[in-house]
Parts: sequence; structure tokens; C-alpha cells
Amino acid sequence: MTYPNSTTLAWIDSPAHLAQVEHPLVFDCSTPIRRILDNALRQTMGLYQGLFESNTLGIALLDVNGMVQAHNCRLSDLLNLQIDPPEVFPLAGWVSERERPRFHDLLRTYQRRNPTPATHEFTFQIDGRGPRLFRLNTGWISETSQICIPFLRTAGAASPAV
Repeated sequence: MTYPNSTTLAWIDSPAHLAQVEHPLVFDCSTPIRRILDNALRQTMGLYQGLFESNTLGIALLDVNGMVQAHNCRLSDLLNLQIDPPEVFPLAGWVSERERPRFHDLLRTYQRRNPTPATHEFTFQIDGRGPRLFRLNTGWISETSQICIPFLRTAGAASPAV
């Protein structure tokens, strides 16, 4: 290694030497950035747990075709899902046959990427429990192109499902 007329700059004479010189610089710069990213990740995970996992509302994240991509434990309880449901499943399968066309119309508004947050009531046919009326507050998550649906069970009795 030679130094051309300077005590502050080193002459880089090989790729291996470049890597040797860069490594401490990259590590030195990345440490504060890593701390910032780790902190942001911890905050995001805490927010996710608070909003999604610990929520008393059932929450489902759907794609625009109505396939449940993720859901919380409370939704499993509300829909009486099996212990280990499939990773992705259609939510429309629980909507009463009579209301299913209206549910598909709702999905089509999201397929056109023209969503407006709204509240809808649908009767779900729950295995072993019969029909249950739920209020769904639909919203759009543009970052993931998903429909977020918090489920609130209404106090009134559901109309008979067809």
C-alpha cells in the first residue's frame, strides 16, 4: 500500500484492499442506521400487536377477490374457524347466500380501485352457531392493496340465512 503525497488518503491497489478499507467505514455508518431501523421495527411490531392481535374486534385483511390473507384470533372465534384454518380462504363462503351478491358487489368496488370506507351489515352463516349479523367497517390499505375489515357483532338477532 502506498500513500501519494498525503497522510489522509491511502492508495487502493487491489479489490481486497478496497474491501478492507470499506468494511470499517460501512460498519461505522450502518450502526446508527441499524439502531434507527431496529427501533422502527420494534415500534411497528408493537403497533401491529396492539391493533391486530390484541384487538377485541375480529379483523380480516382481504385481497380484492375476497380471499382472507390474514386475520386475528378474535375473527377465528367469531367465525368458529377450525384451530388451524387454511392460510388463504374466501370470506364469501360464510356470507349468507341471499347476501352474497351484495358482498361480491362490495369486492368489485375495491377491484376497480375506487374504494370508499363504509359500514355494511352482512349475515354470516357460522358452522355450529347458525346465522350471525356482523357490521363490517371496510377500509383500503393502499400500501398492500388489501381490504381491511374489522368485524363487529351486532346485538340484534340475524335474519334467517338462505
